[in-house]
Amino acid sequence: MRKARPAEPKAARTQTDESLGTERSKTDLSLQKEARSEEKKSDDATAKRRKQANRKVDELRTGADHNSKSEAGSPAAKNLARERLLLDSQMLEERQEADKTIERERESMTKRADEFFRVERLQTDEDLRHERTVTDEASQVAARKLAHELSEHAFTKRAVTTRDEFVSIVSHDLRSPLSIIMMYADELAHLLRSPSERNEASVFRAIDAIRRQTTNMNLLILDLLDVEHMASGTLGMNREKCDLTVLLRDILRGFDILAKKKNITVSEDIPALTCSVHFDADRIRQVVSNLLSNAIKFTPAEGQIRLVLKEGAEGITVSVIDTGTGIPVDRRETIFERFSQLRKNDRSGVGLGLYIARWIVEAHNGKIFVQDNPAHSSGSDFTFTLPKGG
Repeated sequence: MRKARPAEPKAARTQTDESLGTERSKTDLSLQKEARSEEKKSDDATAKRRKQANRKVDELRTGADHNSKSEAGSPAAKNLARERLLLDSQMLEERQEADKTIERERESMTKRADEFFRVERLQTDEDLRHERTVTDEASQVAARKLAHELSEHAFTKRAVTTRDEFVSIVSHDLRSPLSIIMMYADELAHLLRSPSERNEASVFRAIDAIRRQTTNMNLLILDLLDVEHMASGTLGMNREKCDLTVLLRDILRGFDILAKKKNITVSEDIPALTCSVHFDADRIRQVVSNLLSNAIKFTPAEGQIRLVLKEGAEGITVSVIDTGTGIPVDRRETIFERFSQLRKNDRSGVGLGLYIARWIVEAHNGKIFVQDNPAHSSGSDFTFTLPKGG
């Protein structure tokens, strides 16, 4: 069962702020109720004391009135009435002043309480911000550590997978030529022990087979060393100003025998004029040789291969166009990856040629890509570019 994902920090904070606002509103309402309750109690107590005082004054007045009934209309009675009016007026003024004093004290207490709560809230908010900052920093540190650990784990996993794949491929690709070498070495030994069966053709056939297999093994080892140097950043480029037309024609001549064995027609569209560019001749030879070798390998008998050189304002374009099986659209990026094979169980190569070719071209600030043969119903067009500036 999939665990529920934790809430995002921003959403959690919003929820926390809403909860805090709700709690503060509840607290404010509670404090207001308590304040009103205290004010009511104070007002009730004041009213009660006033009633008691009024009752005593009324009792005193009733007694005085009873004693002065006999003296009604006398000057003393009139003086008493005037004194009562004056006294009542003074009491009213005193009560009004007392009410104003009580109101001022309440306002002062309310202001002091508001200021107290404002300071408390500011301190609470500051503490909350500090806690959030500390929590955020801790979360960021934990996230960075987790990301680093995940990256290290992924790197280790890739390294282990690559190592296993590397060992499997290399062991197979080295075992095959070694087996052939051992077979022809045994044949040579047999021919040397049996003069009657010995003939020059058989000897040279065995020697030629051994030479070819050792050459293949050497190329494989060089490819592996190149990949190692690429990974460590130590594969250097020795760029010089060279004539690319001369280099391409020289490379093409080296594939005549292989093409004729499959009855494949190899042609070129290379300008007669000199095309001088700054590049590493050995490395560009490696790229073109790999493209031509693949074209011959995947082009059926009676097929055609064409090497094209074009010079434009922005740079140089070199294309190897064949009428072979073609490259599926979904594989036109992955075939340039390390150990990539177009066909499953294809052990005619280790899957490093195009990977190394791309690295070399990009090291020259160029690009390499594959597309359909524009002039044929099948086949591929492998093209790479080189800037004129090198």
